[in-house]
Amino acid sequence: FENAEIRMPRMSMKGAPTYHVVPLSIQALAIFKKMHPLTGHGRYVFPQSNDPSKTISSNTITKALRTVGYTGEEMTTHGNRTIASTLLNESGEWRPDVIERQLAHHEEDEVRGTSPDRQRTRQPVARQ
Repeated sequence: FENAEIRMPRMSMKGAPTYHVVPLSIQALAIFKKMHPLTGHGRYVFPQSNDPSKTISSNTITKALRTVGYTGEEMTTHGNRTIASTLLNESGEWRPDVIERQLAHHEEDEVRGTSPDRQRTRQPVARQ
């Protein structure tokens, strides 16, 4: 986390690996540092309990949401991305195309409009 970002590999249309870069706020970095003693030196912040070489599934996150009281109509795992897109678009502070790139959406995604540069979005959003 030296560069205050996470790089997630993905394959480009031509088969070459590219990366989706997620800038991290000061608060996010602090959370990751607190998680490190709990998750060890593995690759993932939230590894599977039975196989630390794999990340937890969306079903695990869904179960956690239900455990704390959210219903399927109130919150879903993908719903967090929709909420972020909506709030950022409604704020008028960032261009819609930058927001969608930050969320790793493509132009044709339905989330756009309903749901800056990456360095600029890192800290202001975390303060809100």
